[in-house]
Amino acid sequence: MGASIVAVVGTIVGGALGAVLGFVFERRNAVDASRRARAETLRQERSTAYAQFAGALGVYRRAQIDRWDTNSTDTGVAADALGEARRQRDAAREAMFRVQLLAGTRSVREGAQAAFNAMDISSDERRGRQGCT
Repeated sequence: MGASIVAVVGTIVGGALGAVLGFVFERRNAVDASRRARAETLRQERSTAYAQFAGALGVYRRAQIDRWDTNSTDTGVAADALGEARRQRDAAREAMFRVQLLAGTRSVREGAQAAFNAMDISSDERRGRQGCT
């Protein structure tokens, strides 16, 4: 009789211990999987933001060059070119802010700002520089 009681108690304790350990390991696996999924989502968002920023900088630079090349006496054409350049600058700035929000390091944030500043020829004009750099 004593042996059967020990066997029953051992079975109950073993089952409970197995259930607790199973729960702990499953929970850890779920947390790890969630962490990996978040990291992958962030990587994809960063990649998209970097590509959009590069594209926005190119479009902005092209709009600035088009504005410069507008040698029209028609002030309406010049005003349209200026307006387009400003719209594209705003789009590039917005893309830069997204990069800066998603960036994991300070050097990426500073690099985005430096890239924008290099393309922002309106700031060149304010400093009195002419021409494409």
